[in-house]
Amino acid sequence: MAEPAAQLELARATAIAAERKTALLCYEADHCGCHRKILADTIAEDLGCEIENL
Repeated sequence: MAEPAAQLELARATAIAAERKTALLCYEADHCGCHRKILADTIAEDLGCEIENL
């Protein structure tokens, strides 16, 4: 997440999530062991929204 490209994509995902419901998808079976948890937590903190794990 420290790389500039990662920060750019995080900002892009945050902007999308600010506009509409958004899903982060991954092949990891457990969301706790996946990078999407880090992204979702960061986005939720920035936007003040809730995360729903499906």
